Amino acid sequence: MSKDKRTEKKLFEAKKEFGQLQFPDNLHTNYTHPDYVMFTIVNRPGASLDKAVAALPAQLTKNITKGKLPKDEQKTLTDLVSENQDKPLKVVGDLLLSGINKSLEEKGDNTKDAAGGAVDNSVIILGSLFDATNQSKNVGSTNSPTREVGNILLPMPDNLTYAEQTEWQGADLGAIGGLAKNGLGDTKDLAGAGFSQLGTIISGGAGALVSSVLGGGVLGGALVGALGGGNVLQGTIESTFRIKSNPFKEQTFQGVPFRPFDFSWTFSPTSENETKTIKKIINTFREYTKPSYKDLSQFQFLYPHELNVKFYTKKDDGSIVENEYLPCLKPCICKSINTNFATAGWHSFKDGAPTSITLQMQFEEIEIITAGDVSEGF
Repeated sequence: MSKDKRTEKKLFEAKKEFGQLQFPDNLHTNYTHPDYVMFTIVNRPGASLDKAVAALPAQLTKNITKGKLPKDEQKTLTDLVSENQDKPLKVVGDLLLSGINKSLEEKGDNTKDAAGGAVDNSVIILGSLFDATNQSKNVGSTNSPTREVGNILLPMPDNLTYAEQTEWQGADLGAIGGLAKNGLGDTKDLAGAGFSQLGTIISGGAGALVSSVLGGGVLGGALVGALGGGNVLQGTIESTFRIKSNPFKEQTFQGVPFRPFDFSWTFSPTSENETKTIKKIINTFREYTKPSYKDLSQFQFLYPHELNVKFYTKKDDGSIVENEYLPCLKPCICKSINTNFATAGWHSFKDGAPTSITLQMQFEEIEIITAGDVSEGF
């Protein structure tokens, strides 16, 4: 088989569905493994460039006619679009040029204002590109563009830790922060803090402290700051008089990172069938969490697949339900896979299959968790 044919085969196989895989064979059937985790591998296709380009002329015409442009201008622009249905780049260029020419006519050939005339047409173009892109995502899909490729069922991982962080950072708000926090207060207090006149705020913390000791108000503090000697002089004053400017520290909220998850399992197959299943599971994870080439040119990658992770438990009546004691996970991406084929030293069956395998995987959600999500079970 030629290289091109092998590549075509890989591109085809990377998109196929594989149904369901599970380990061990008796998963969730007895008290050995009553609980399990299910990974649903999903393909979230991006927008189709070809479909977006094909949809662009219709979207341009729609946005031109629904706008507030005069009727004669609408006709001019729609004619530009209809004359070049198969040349989207030319249409975009013609629309921008039309806007510039309009501006030149209105401004009396003042070239400084020429770009302003293209703003209205640029808004139409950008809006149409956005609409065409969204339309290309939804062609042939139902409620969601994602497609389930298959499920992998495994016992509960050896560890299950929810590492939830909220990022804060200590910030020095300085004198301005102090005034904002405590108010202006008494004029004498301001003078003692280095603000005999409120304008000394502009000189910064160093200038403020120097001004409070040496005097000088606005000009004194600003001059020290401008000359760059504030920090040196401030250090000398602090050391000599044993005083220190209050930096007015505050914790400022920075955001919420994505939740990471580290799962690990130790597989010890008890039959030839389980040995083959483990191999399929590991290779399936490896294959679908890696990118594939978009085409034979190999200049572009397609995104790897995502994973939906859910935890299930078996009730006394034998029914299988999601475990309500564990927070739900939002869609995840897989950041790493580590496989140890010699967990306790190398031991193999007669055909060379390892007798014990450790699989470690690192996941990360693609959406942040907010307070509202917690009340929804995440």
